[in-house]
Amino acid sequence: MSVPFDPKELEIVRRQPSFNPAVPGTALFNFPMTEREAYKSTVLNKELVWQPYGVETGFLAPSVIPDNIARGFVFEARRWPEPYTTHDDMFGVNWTYVPTVGGSMETPGIPHPLEDVNDWKTALKWPDPYSWDWDESARINNDNLKNNGKANILWFLNGMGFERLISFMGFENAAMALLDEDQEDALHELLHALTDLHLTLVKLCCDTYGEGLTGFCLHDDWGSQKSPFFSVAAGRDFFVDEWKRFTSYVHSLGRIADLHSCGHIEAQIENIVAGGWDSWTPTWRTSGIRPPARKSSTRRARSSPRSSASPARSALTACTPASP
Repeated sequence: MSVPFDPKELEIVRRQPSFNPAVPGTALFNFPMTEREAYKSTVLNKELVWQPYGVETGFLAPSVIPDNIARGFVFEARRWPEPYTTHDDMFGVNWTYVPTVGGSMETPGIPHPLEDVNDWKTALKWPDPYSWDWDESARINNDNLKNNGKANILWFLNGMGFERLISFMGFENAAMALLDEDQEDALHELLHALTDLHLTLVKLCCDTYGEGLTGFCLHDDWGSQKSPFFSVAAGRDFFVDEWKRFTSYVHSLGRIADLHSCGHIEAQIENIVAGGWDSWTPTWRTSGIRPPARKSSTRRARSSPRSSASPARSALTACTPASP
């Protein structure tokens, strides 16, 4: 998308509110189009208007999805009215909010529902998302989503892969399930069923929020600060095909598919690319993001060439962690 540069783009028109009131908000410039239009141009059409620098997207984690309440992570047009305490996620796994860290963990002392993946069909309480009050969620959110000018991205916080498996089994058992040949077939079945569930959620979300919803961000942390939790081969064998099902369906509905995966997982970049993701949202300081961003420059929107037409856009490029 070729947009002639206007010097008025250098003007700061306002600042985006910061999560920390003591920190000045990020500058918003006199953009030549809405943040939503520019972000969709970059990610879906691979045509850079300006280098995205974090203000283009809106954040949606609606209370209609039980995981967001359980994790203490509701972000929608209406402030969540109650203090986060102890809540069940969509599978009945109980989580307790820890105020000092600003997040939730599975409640200590309550056993995980699953010890062996072979038992998943009887051990897990499978959710029915059609029973949730989507009409109320539309009433709360749709005016804001339609009119805020942002590329609104809905986050699936617990994901449908390794993080979800951890919530079912604990970390040690989840890691062993990737190695145990006796659980392999059942694990493939479970991951396939989890993808089916999330395809249903994607459709319900698109029907509920309409054109105000630009895409989805799926959480699945794959590494520690130093290295991945499992091998590239395990990631490919268990997760990539399910990722491809998810991203293909999201794309078929005209939406963006973003992966959030924390940890130093540079070794897993080939799996992220193979999974069909439009972008990767890591915790960049520990991810090894700079080398993989360059390696994947021909495939990922985040590494699109800079526009040389605008000093303002070049300045915005320098603000993004992904810029060389």
